[in-house]
Amino acid sequence: MKSYDLYYEIVSNLQFLGITLLTSYCFGYFLKPFFAKKKTVLMTELAYFAVMTLLYYVPWKIENNMAYGIGVIAAFLVMSSMEPENRKQKMFLSVTFFVLRRISLQMENCIDALLYHYSYKIAGFAGNFRLQFWIYVISCVTDLILSMGFLLFPVWLIHKAYVYKKEKMTGREMVILCIPSLSGMAGNMLLSYCFRVYEQDTARDAYNVNLAYNWRCFLYYGICFVVILTMIALFQGIKNRQREERQNEVLFGQIADMKRHIGEVERLYSDMQSLRHDMGNHIMTLEGLCIRNENKAAICYAARLREKFTEAASGIKSGNPVTDVILSE
Repeated sequence: MKSYDLYYEIVSNLQFLGITLLTSYCFGYFLKPFFAKKKTVLMTELAYFAVMTLLYYVPWKIENNMAYGIGVIAAFLVMSSMEPENRKQKMFLSVTFFVLRRISLQMENCIDALLYHYSYKIAGFAGNFRLQFWIYVISCVTDLILSMGFLLFPVWLIHKAYVYKKEKMTGREMVILCIPSLSGMAGNMLLSYCFRVYEQDTARDAYNVNLAYNWRCFLYYGICFVVILTMIALFQGIKNRQREERQNEVLFGQIADMKRHIGEVERLYSDMQSLRHDMGNHIMTLEGLCIRNENKAAICYAARLREKFTEAASGIKSGNPVTDVILSE
């Protein structure tokens, strides 16, 4: 067995580095649509990968939730320092990814438990160290594939559901959207606690002993994904309806302005018709005086008309400056 210890250690390190690298890529893929600069996303990925790698190789033991939490906090600090605007949205993204990663890891563990459960049923498995090693290698490769699947698929769905990615998030929105993630994380911690207590009291592995428990855990984690996605979709639907209502209000305001403008034009047209009618009467009067050769009376009439028109034009106050100018002219 000792001859395989080195191989186990090599495969274990390769598995960790591979999964951490893939997780960092998934983190960047998750953040990319929300950021204006690609450099911010790249630096966040590097910060997350560096912190997680450092914590893995430190000489003292760190609990998994704490280690992943430190990695996400480091990523949040990097993205907030490079693009400080809309930090509440960055907090929501960090919390959501932290929970998605933890839940996807638990789903991987459920699949691993099934793999080892059926491996133990292979004849001669207990004493065949070579077979055990290759089963371990297969398990590591499976973990790499599942890390991409259980993480990228929910992230892709969130991208589809989260429509207004560039809008500023309020504190209230952040709290509401984080509640499903925090609830899922609380359930995960409770299941993990029950699992540890069961192992301590019975010295048996709950995943391997009871497949029904294993499948129920897998189903619970899947439901957590669905709840997070549903909350995001519902909230984005509310924002979409609010945006449509604001657009309708603007449209109704434009229609009201147009109606007022049409009314003013109609009143102006009516005033112009009245003015045209009055001017026609005055012209007919002047023509009559000229035909009768009453030139002196015509000149006096024209002078009075000009005097009256000047007085009227200087005092026109219709309430609309455009109408005042036209009537004055």
